[in-house]
Order: sequence, then structure tokens, then C-alpha cells
Amino acid sequence: MANGKRKINLNKKIFPILKGLIVYVMIALAALIFFYQVSGGPATQGNEVPISQIVTDTKEGKINRITLEGDKITAEVKNSDQKLTSHKEAGESIYKILESSGVDPKTVTIEVKDLSIQQAWLGILSAVLPIIILVGLMFLLFRNAREAGQGIFSFGQSRARLYTKDQPQIKFTDVAGAEEAKRELAEVVDFLKNPKKYQDIGARTPKGVLLVGPPGTGKTLLSRSVAGEANVPFYSIAGSEFMEMLVGVGASVSGDTPILIKDDQTTKLVPIQDFIDQFYQPNEAGAVKRIRGFQTLGFDRDTNGFWGTKKGQLVFKHSVFKNIAAVYRHRADEIYEIEYLGGKLRTTGDHSVFVRDQGRIIPKEVRNLQKGDLLVELPSPENEFWTLIIGKTSNPFLPKAKYPNQFKRAIVKKVTKEKYDGFVYDLCGVENEAFFGGEKPVLLHNSRVRDMFAQAKKAAPAIIFIDEIESIGRQRGMSFSGGHDEREQTLNQILVEMDGFTPNEKVIVIGASNRPDLLDAALIRPGRFDRRVVLGMPDLEERKAIIELHMKGKPFTKDVSTEKLARRTVGFSGADLANMLNEAAILAAREGKTAIDNKDLEEAATKEKLGPQRKRMQSEHDRKLAAYHEAGHAIVGHFLKNVDPVHRISIVSRGMSGGHTLFPPTEDRSNESKSRLVEQITAALGGQAAEELVFKDISTGAASDIDVAMSIARSMVTQYGMSSLGPLSVNPKPMFGIWKGMDEGESLSPKLHDAVDAEIKKIMDSCYKNAE
Repeated sequence: MANGKRKINLNKKIFPILKGLIVYVMIALAALIFFYQVSGGPATQGNEVPISQIVTDTKEGKINRITLEGDKITAEVKNSDQKLTSHKEAGESIYKILESSGVDPKTVTIEVKDLSIQQAWLGILSAVLPIIILVGLMFLLFRNAREAGQGIFSFGQSRARLYTKDQPQIKFTDVAGAEEAKRELAEVVDFLKNPKKYQDIGARTPKGVLLVGPPGTGKTLLSRSVAGEANVPFYSIAGSEFMEMLVGVGASVSGDTPILIKDDQTTKLVPIQDFIDQFYQPNEAGAVKRIRGFQTLGFDRDTNGFWGTKKGQLVFKHSVFKNIAAVYRHRADEIYEIEYLGGKLRTTGDHSVFVRDQGRIIPKEVRNLQKGDLLVELPSPENEFWTLIIGKTSNPFLPKAKYPNQFKRAIVKKVTKEKYDGFVYDLCGVENEAFFGGEKPVLLHNSRVRDMFAQAKKAAPAIIFIDEIESIGRQRGMSFSGGHDEREQTLNQILVEMDGFTPNEKVIVIGASNRPDLLDAALIRPGRFDRRVVLGMPDLEERKAIIELHMKGKPFTKDVSTEKLARRTVGFSGADLANMLNEAAILAAREGKTAIDNKDLEEAATKEKLGPQRKRMQSEHDRKLAAYHEAGHAIVGHFLKNVDPVHRISIVSRGMSGGHTLFPPTEDRSNESKSRLVEQITAALGGQAAEELVFKDISTGAASDIDVAMSIARSMVTQYGMSSLGPLSVNPKPMFGIWKGMDEGESLSPKLHDAVDAEIKKIMDSCYKNAE
């Protein structure tokens, strides 16, 4: 729960309400017009009678006045408030009707109302208004759908979620525990609030902070609390979302692609390789090189309300020179050749070029280009380009100004894929993520990451938070795509952007990771993520603080003790504790209780670690087998002095297990002794030992126990040096995934592999014998 004051933005609150109200009013009007036309007009007031009765009553002198409104006849009865209504045939005259019946029209007052103008307007409105309402409804519906979906129309923008000052803010007081981490981050807050204090003394403020810790320890919450304490905008995005966004987000082109380069003195046309190669050693590749003082031809956005550019859709305004932040050269093994009217372009298939789409421009993957797509070229109306076409000057992109298809648009004729072995080139950090290149220049796409950094710089001071940063910040060269993929391009762009921060911009990047050992060294060096804050699992006092924080607003019985609950939940993260208390509240509400008791908390804690109960029918044999199996764990654990006391035994299925025996830790431990690990293996094998002793047979119910025991035994041999092989540290199993990554899962010699397996089996056999 946030403590920050919320500023109410009336426009943001009122406009959605008004928009919804307008929609409902338009629907109501359309319905009224429909029913009006179906019913043939407004309801008739008075007594509806045949016209013959009105004629007879007039003849008898009972009618005082007859009023004619179109074909509607209203007759007023003498000496009465009664009115009779009827309808005549269209085109007939009321006078002729009376005369044909032998009634003198002069004996009654006849009033004829002129409804021609009114009927004309009703006719126009009834014909036009439904169309206007339908078009308005269609517009609103499509606009709302577009705003909700964002789809391809927002392709060029970052998907980072923005938490502004106007929203409820999280402060350090809302984060229980993690006191050491909060002290470290307090300095970051002070920098954002008082940057001049550090600049005056010559201190270099951190550009990035890396939060490291297991899942659920509060990394995201802490990062938001930093923004809340400093009262600055907070941009949040997950690393996996970067990966999702960056399928086709750049233009890695072949080296012979012409581009226009401008420096302080000259503007010249050069192949992109001639410009970029000067910043690299002969065989160097895969590293971003930051440059200054160079520009290339890009474009400016236009603001066009009809096309909805308020939602970030790109509309081309005009070409203009834009600064180049960095260059990038890497190798590729295949390339796509785009043949279009006016020229050819060769680029990697996982990147994109801009195409025209109903007045907008959108990036499209090269591999998805189709015949007939319109590439974005230099617009003909521009003075400079027009003079090139008519031959007054020479074309800066082509040796000759006269080209056969200069007056035709850059329509894609064919896209082919071919083998390639060489360098491809990128210009990085060009504003609006685009630059012109090619024989006949077309607009090539650059990275999207810059968009988020640009937004943060405009809102500075600000914080950018990247969750799961290991998904994009993993060591380069570890993928199967030859060292270059979307993930590595994203990482390179982030490195460029962080290098481009200046002390005056006051933008800090906070990253969160569960696996800091996988991060690229260039990412975590000083000058980028130069401060590391470690968050561990909460200790006893921190768990008490977290429990007390999440108990607020929930009723508990008097016998509930936060001390006992904190001791019961050793090994729980902050997220586990929050979810446990929420589950306890749900359980209490389900049973109609007015307060949460210890029974609810115990069930919630068990559910958090083992999963919900599965109340399924079991045979007598299965129940008996499960009972002896779990009793075996409990009895063996009871006689082992280093095993924690048995807390709970049950044969009720939870998760994938048929039963469970809980040995929750009684205290926080940072290290494990060899004797404790051996006894943990023994207790894990106690269930199978009991099955064999009682039933003279064993079942598949011990599969998970064996897996746990094997994992402990393997770690003892390969990581902890707790075997006769001595202090040996090998890891034949990769640390993540199935395949080995860089510096992971070093291969063992056949002899050492056999020795490791023999030691693991020796530990397992010894522990099983002790369990029996």
C-alpha cells in the first residue's frame, strides 16, 4: 500500500466517462429513430375512429372544429373535451369527403396545418442521422479497439509501463525487511533528489544498479520504492518483453549499401562498410563502437490527428540529418535480397525496413516482405530531391541523376534468401530509429530500445527498471545463431544508451536478476551497472516484519503469534509470505469465519510449498502404502539427530505427491554440514526402506525422494568436496536449460566421470542401508 499523495487529474477521469456517455446516447438515438420509422410516426392521442363516424357526427352538428395535419384528422366534439382522430387516404381533400357525404364544409371550422417543412426535415434527418450515428459508432469502436490492442500500429514504441508521480507511490516504508538493501538504495534516492551535492565534490554518480536475489525477495518492489522516495517517473519493462518486441527491429545491411554521412566539413555518399570498418580492427566483430560528430539522413515525424499519431503511430514528415550514436559490425551466414523498383537492398532477414500502410509507416521484417509492399523512399515533393530528379544537380546516392524508375514508387518486386559469409552493418541510436540507405534510398529501421531511453531522458530525473535482465543481458556468443541474434542486438543497444548517459541527464537504470553469473561482463562493469545490491531470503526478524505488514487490514484470532509464524516459515520469500496470508484469508472466508486462525495459516503455509489438496478416491492398498511410506520418513528422521523435527505427516495428496512428511527448518542456516546432508539423504530414503521392510516390495511413490537424494549426493561430490575424491569442483550437469552454455557444464574425462558416479552411488547405498 502506497503512502504517496495522489494528484487527481480530472481530465483523465472525466473524459472516459464522457466518451462512454456519448456512445450510449448515440445508441439510444439510433434505436429511437429505428422504432419511429418502424411504427410510422408518433403515437396517436385521442380516440381513433373511422372517418365515416367523424363525417356522420359533423352532419349531426356534434363536431365543433376539424384540424388536418397531413393525412391525420382530429375532430373536437362540441361541449366536451373529447377529441376523435382518424386518417384519410393520401391525396384526398377533406372538403370533397364532406361534400360527397352531403355535409356542407361551411357548417364546421376546418384548420389545415402546413407540415411540408417539418416533414422535409424529418425525412432528411431520418435518412441522414442513422448514417451519421453508425459512422460515429464505428469510429469509436475501431478507435477503442486500436487503443487497447496497440498491435502493429505501436510497433515503433517501447512497451515499458510508466508509473508517474500522479499515481499511488510505493515508499521504503512499504517494503518490510531488506534493510541493508534499502540503505544501499537510499544513496541512489539522494542522488536523484540532490545531484548537485555529488557533482560539486567530483563524485561520479552510478548509472545503473543491479538487484540480485532469488525470486520473490522484493527486487521489483524495491525498485519502485526508489522511484517513490525520489518522486520521479518509473519506467518498468521485463527483459522477456524486449525479446518479444525485438523480432525485426534493425537494419543490418551488406557492406556495399550506400548511405549518406555528414560530418563538420563534408557530406558524402559512401558504402556503409567503408564508414564503419574504420572503427574496427581487421577481424573484430560483435562489439558496439560509440562515435561522435557524424550524422546520417533520417526523418522527422509528422503530427496528423486523422491518422492518430497521438498514439505513437509514425507519419513521415520530411527527411533530415540525424546524429549517429554508435556503429555495429557482426557476421551473418544468410542474407535477404530485396529487389524493388529503383534498386536492390541486401539485409538480414530477422531485421526490418519501413513500409507504407494507409498513410502511416510501419517496420516490417524483411523475411515477411511480400511482392507489392511499398518501401518508404525519399518523398518527391522535397525541393532537394526534386532538383535531383529533373537533373539540376547530381544525385548524392547515384552516380547518375537520370534513373529509369525515379518517378515510380519503391514497390517490392521480389525477395530472395541466399547464403552469405561476411560482415553486416548497423547504425545505432539514430533518432526515430531509422536512416536512409540503398541504391535508391529507402528507410531502414533501427532499434526500439532507444525509444524507452529517450522517453526517460525527456522525463528526467527518472528510473528505468528492467526485470529479468539475464534474458537479454546474457553473455554474448552463447546462442546457436553464430553470435548474433535479437537478444544480442538489444544488449548492444542498451550498452550504447548507458554509455550515452551524462551526469546532467539524471537517469538511472535498475536491473533485476536471479542469475547474475550469466550476465555479460560488459554490462556489469563500472560505468554501467556499477552498483550491486544483493537481496537474500528474509531472516527471522525480516519475516516477522513482512508478516506484520501483510497482516494489516485482516482480522486474526488472539492466539495467532507472528513469532511462531515467522519460525514456521523458514525458507519462505517475501512473496511466499504475502501469498500465504492471502490464502489464509481466502480459506477463512470460504468457511464463513470472521477471523483468521492458526489452522488457516497452517493450511495456507502447507499449500504454499506443497500445493493444494487433491481429494481423490484411493484404494485401501494405496492408503496403507502411503501411510507406511510417510511413517518411514518420520521414524528415520526422528532417530537422526541433525534432521529437523517432524512437523506434519499426511497421506492426503498434494501437488504430484501421494502424501507428505514435513521437516521444516527450525532456524535460518547459511551453511550445511556434511553430516546434515547425509542425514537428509537418509531421511529421504526412509519411505522406500519402510515399503521394502513391510511389503517386501517397493513402489513408484519414492521417485521424487530418490531425485532429491541424488541431487544432494551429486552436489556433495561435484561441488562441496564431501567425498573420497577430495575438494573437487566439477559440474557435469549444465546450470540452466538442457544445453551447456559458456563456462558451464565442463566435460569430465571418462575416468573421472566414472569415479564421480561411483562416489554418488556409494553415498546413496550407505544412506539407504542406514535408513533400513
